[in-house]
Amino acid sequence: MSIAAKICGLSQPASVAAAVAGGAKFLGFVFYAPSPRNVAAARVAELCRAVPAGITRVGLFVDADDAAITSVLDVAPLDLLQFHGGESPSRIAAVKSRFARPVTRCPAATASSSTGASSPDGGGACRGCCRAV
Repeated sequence: MSIAAKICGLSQPASVAAAVAGGAKFLGFVFYAPSPRNVAAARVAELCRAVPAGITRVGLFVDADDAAITSVLDVAPLDLLQFHGGESPSRIAAVKSRFARPVTRCPAATASSSTGASSPDGGGACRGCCRAV
């Protein structure tokens, strides 16, 4: 049995290279300004140049509107959209249709065990809860 691992919160070339070398099948990039792991779309475009074919590039969003998603997709080559906010099923369906990409949805995380602070970007709080929708 094989496991497909996702490494998220990437923002540095060395981290992307290590994730690829380690066999990650999914690379995650956070597009949520309050997160310490937030990264600019232009930076993600640079980082993705080194990502070989067959590795899925994931954009993590929290309650993003269409304009925010469009501004990222205009620059960064993402294969899958992942949502961690309070997005409704109808919102997820609309995003999936509009942007023609697969979508995963995780319930909003609650308090982080290490800080007690809210961590809706999955910063240590995501526990494999994502589901393809």
